[in-house]
Amino acid sequence: MPVQQLRDIFLGMTPGPARAYLLKAFKDLKAAGYQAVHFPGVGRFACVEPAIEAGFHPRQIYASDISLFSSLLGYHCSGLPQPEVIERLGVRFGDRFRAFDRYLDTDEAIGAVLLAMKIGQLRANSHYERPVYEELLRNPDEYVAQLARKAGQLKARMDGLHYSARDLMEHIRNAGEDPQAIVYSDPPLASGGYEKMWGVIGTDLFWDAPAVQNFDPKTMLDEHDATLLDARALTMVYRPGGKYGGLPGALGAKTAFANTAGGRADFVASNRTQELPLIVVPPKPSEIGPVAAPVMPRNHEITVDSKVTIQKTTAAHAFYYRDLFAHKLGTTNAEGLYLMLIDGYVFGVFGMMYNHMTRGQSPHVFEVFGFNVPSDRYPRLNRLLMSILVSDDCRKFFARESKATLLEPEEFRTTCIASGPEVKANRGLLEIRERWQRPDGRYHIVYVTKFKPWTFREAIKAWLGKMKHQEKATGRKLGAS
Repeated sequence: MPVQQLRDIFLGMTPGPARAYLLKAFKDLKAAGYQAVHFPGVGRFACVEPAIEAGFHPRQIYASDISLFSSLLGYHCSGLPQPEVIERLGVRFGDRFRAFDRYLDTDEAIGAVLLAMKIGQLRANSHYERPVYEELLRNPDEYVAQLARKAGQLKARMDGLHYSARDLMEHIRNAGEDPQAIVYSDPPLASGGYEKMWGVIGTDLFWDAPAVQNFDPKTMLDEHDATLLDARALTMVYRPGGKYGGLPGALGAKTAFANTAGGRADFVASNRTQELPLIVVPPKPSEIGPVAAPVMPRNHEITVDSKVTIQKTTAAHAFYYRDLFAHKLGTTNAEGLYLMLIDGYVFGVFGMMYNHMTRGQSPHVFEVFGFNVPSDRYPRLNRLLMSILVSDDCRKFFARESKATLLEPEEFRTTCIASGPEVKANRGLLEIRERWQRPDGRYHIVYVTKFKPWTFREAIKAWLGKMKHQEKATGRKLGAS
């Protein structure tokens, strides 16, 4: 188990189809005579691999970031031995990891820091995380050596690249002035980037972090995109579908790669699409279709005896019903796609992400989308859908689906784009964790809640009770056909 946890540290973020596209694009650009490739906000260096495979020498590659994780690997790949990387970054351990000081002057120094960062992610008081936590502390020599080897293997592939701990936007602006350069950016879509993943930094592990503000997508994403489009260099920007909706506005008109097949969405835009291969992978017509169960009739009556079932489904079926209920929203990313049936009828469709649980980072699941059938009988039927999703019965279902070895789900999260500052159907069910107004005037709202201690049946009963309360308050008869 700990071995897999440590492997996860080095997993890249750019999905396979987009990386395959980058390999082809970099080969074409190498043949065209471009001399340098810049990777601001390089993260885990996954995007650098296709550039090297395409024929660019590491000395032609310029990477930057402001996280400790990226800086450890980046300066090592630039040629510094592990102890010199530690000295350059001013890394030092607090009392909790004082025993790790013995590694700092060795060729396993980076491994020791990475292991401390990983241990800091784990909660010693968690039944699910404790075995991994104790194993890593029991055999630190083994896991320090393992992580140091992995850092060395990355250096062997990228030895000689240029790395600096610098501001992402500064790097983009400076590199963007060179017409013979390529600038590729996959900006963080969550404030804080990697440092949010490593809570141990600043409490039990310290370093001389650059005095640079973290990239905040809420306020800086538009400037980031505009700067790339206006650059003299050839620029590419990667954007996943989902939370930020793929490539909006000006980027949408500059799409060089779009993959919307197989239930996911990946996009690459460029300021000079004429120099890049243009590839669009749409869903196949055969990928879309209904299941055998009928859609719930618009006047179907839901009672306390109604039966709820949830079944896993394919992207073909999920997107059929999502588009049926919500008028074609494009492809979104989800690890699990499901249909919710009530009394044997298709009542709703939803998609879930479990990645924070499977990585041992946080005991929450994330609803990517959720839509229900329209109804002539009931207003705000989406409240019933949400009541069921946050039930304990659903928590148990998510625990089985996630296959997480470290955590069980404790919290439900979702994001809504709304015309007003709240979604009334979520009032009393979910709490607003975060909210901001988008440039188009709509609100981006992050909702959270602990799972409710009720069954599917009790969720329906509570929803019906809420309607009865509304009937008394408004004098209007609800639920009548």
